[in-house]
Amino acid sequence: MKQSMSASCCHPAFVVRHPLADSRMRLVTAVLIGAVGLAGATEYHVSKSGSDSNSGSLSQPFLTIQKAATVMQPGDVCTVQAGTYREEVIPPRGGISESQRITYRAAEGETVYWKGSDPFTNWTMHGGNTYQVNIPNAVFGAFNPYTVFVKEAWMGYGAGRFHRGQVFYEGEQYREQRTLADVMATPGTWYVKQDKGSTVIYANFGGANPNAGLAEVTMRKSVFRPIIDGGVNYITLRGFHLSHGAPNWSPPSPKTSDQEGLITTYRGTHWIIENNIISDSRTVGIVSGSLQNNNGGTYDTRGHHIVRGNIIRNCGQSGICGRTGWDA
Repeated sequence: MKQSMSASCCHPAFVVRHPLADSRMRLVTAVLIGAVGLAGATEYHVSKSGSDSNSGSLSQPFLTIQKAATVMQPGDVCTVQAGTYREEVIPPRGGISESQRITYRAAEGETVYWKGSDPFTNWTMHGGNTYQVNIPNAVFGAFNPYTVFVKEAWMGYGAGRFHRGQVFYEGEQYREQRTLADVMATPGTWYVKQDKGSTVIYANFGGANPNAGLAEVTMRKSVFRPIIDGGVNYITLRGFHLSHGAPNWSPPSPKTSDQEGLITTYRGTHWIIENNIISDSRTVGIVSGSLQNNNGGTYDTRGHHIVRGNIIRNCGQSGICGRTGWDA
């Protein structure tokens, strides 16, 4: 199920292709094919059977994408093997030119899921078809999407009504309700409350046992975003299934709050986001905007992104948006 919130500044596109992509296709393709062959460049590997104490080679892969992000330098490539990776990656740096990008890519022919959710198998019966799970608030760390709402000064319908977290069962996005009684009466819905230092989530699974299936709860704000506003440039993201983020509603002006999405470029320049499936962000799939009250930068130092060949779906606000970050 999809919960929609209107946004006049954004484009709810399902397949997004940058208008300059064709003119740059030959150049970008040549650069990417030759990236690993650059002098001094390294290809790092990530696998579910790896360890972050490994070297990151094909025979000794890392376990997390974040570990690769931490060590990669301009020109390097991170190749991620098949599996599900549940992490919010904060890249400390980007590349420095078209020929020295930092590239994150799914291994050729392999399916890589990159999610901001975690699975839970300790649901207990509450009554009827409704189960509950108690998550200690300490598990969330600094950000708990069930204590904050989708809310922003520009927002109209729905402001302050919905939490930024979400619940999924077997890939289906459940719909948040305002009361527990509504959840108990309606399959495919959920409700949350805070109780004695824990986040308690109730969900109606319509007769299914969530402990026997895949019940996922959003735990992270995004899956990929810098923490600095501008300067993380020449990044490539290719071939992933990215989903389950909890960003806030993205305003048409960064004067009132941060602009953020499941994937956020902030005011970086020359990113390539291609051939991904991007879905189930609470608000926006891809945002190229800025942090609150930051409109700095020039045409040469921000934007110029290429977004092509992606499928973007089931995002509550829009597929792609942003202000001060495109300029392309």
